[in-house]
This record gives sequence, C-alpha cells and structure tokens, in this order.
Amino acid sequence: GTGLLYVWDNGLLQKVPIRFNSSGKASTLQFGEHKGEISYVGNAIDVASGYGKIGWWFKDPIDSTVWLVRSYKRNTVIEKYSNEASLSGSPIEKIDLGGEVCDGTGHAIYSGYFYCNLANTNHVVKVKISSRTIVGSVGLIDAGYRNTYSYGWGGYSDIDLALDNGNQLYAIYGSKQNDGNFAIALLDIDTFVIVKTWQLNVKKQGSGNAFMANRMLYIL
Repeated sequence: GTGLLYVWDNGLLQKVPIRFNSSGKASTLQFGEHKGEISYVGNAIDVASGYGKIGWWFKDPIDSTVWLVRSYKRNTVIEKYSNEASLSGSPIEKIDLGGEVCDGTGHAIYSGYFYCNLANTNHVVKVKISSRTIVGSVGLIDAGYRNTYSYGWGGYSDIDLALDNGNQLYAIYGSKQNDGNFAIALLDIDTFVIVKTWQLNVKKQGSGNAFMANRMLYIL
C-alpha cells in the first residue's frame, strides 16, 4: 500500500509518499532519497508485552539503561531496567517521584534526568532522578494540555518530548495561537530555556504521532 508522510526540515514542510511492502504479518516502510532523511523502517520487534495499551519506555543514550512508565496520566513512578532485553523481567528499581507527577507518554531521559510534561499544565520539567527534585521548569505558553491538542488517540499526548542527536531536546506540541497546528520548541538541555520555536501548518490532532531525527520532524 501507499501513504503520505509529512517531513519538516527547518521551516520547509514536505509531503513525502511512502509505500508499504508486506510479506505475511511483517511489513516494512521505505521513503526518502535525500541526505539526512530516514530511508528505511524495518519490521517491528516485540521487546516485551503486558504493560497495557498506553505507556512509555525510553533508553538513556548515556548508559543505555531503559526506563518505563506504565500509564499516561499523573505518573509518579518510573521503573529502571538494565537494558531492552530485561524489560521482560523485573525492574532494577522503582522510583517514586512523589508530588512531581507527569502527564502523557512523551517523556525523555538523559544522563540521570527525567523530562516530562508536568500534570495539568503546559510546563515541561527537568527532574533529577537521584534526588527526586525538579531542577528546571519551562512554560510553553501557547501549548495545549490534557487532550486540548493531543495526537488523535488522546492519552494526554499534547506535549511530546523528543531527544535527537544525543542531547538536542525538542518539545512537539499543538499551538493555541496557531489553531492547534504543530509547533516545535528547541530547549537547552542544560540551562533549560527555550532556544527557538517554529510553527507549522499541520493539525496535530489529525496525526497519530511524530518524532525528530537529525533535526527533522516526521509526522505520521
């Protein structure tokens, strides 16, 4: 079959045709002919199951530990695993962040810090995992929250954090000032301030998901 993928590259939005090659239950996705674009997505790999329909897991690029959150609303507990393979077993540690609760499934982990959308707000917070304390907070003034401008499936996915090229942290969200269309904010991962923002002309609620790769946004 065929479809359409939106690809945003520093202000330029392209509609890229994609094609699915199916063989039995497995399928692959191919697109992109330019340097820096994703050119191939292979078959999905079942890493673990039994964690519910809506949740989040992420690999810390610094030490390759894997982290898991089992729900999408008012999350307080994050689970630590040694690697992807260990997701099918018990966590090394369960860490209760206490009052620092998060919404959605668009969190990020980097070098001992947990980044998330603070519950019932349009703020992104930086939590030091070892001390369970917020060490940074930034407001996305025109961002929706609590399913105002979520992805089409809901899940409080209004603010979606993406870690790109190691330590480039982006917030992907729906903009109130732009009628719910996609917006992107680049955050300084150390000082935790907004470096730059961009506005797109694609409705966020009309999409299923989005991700950053090599400073390019892909909208599904």
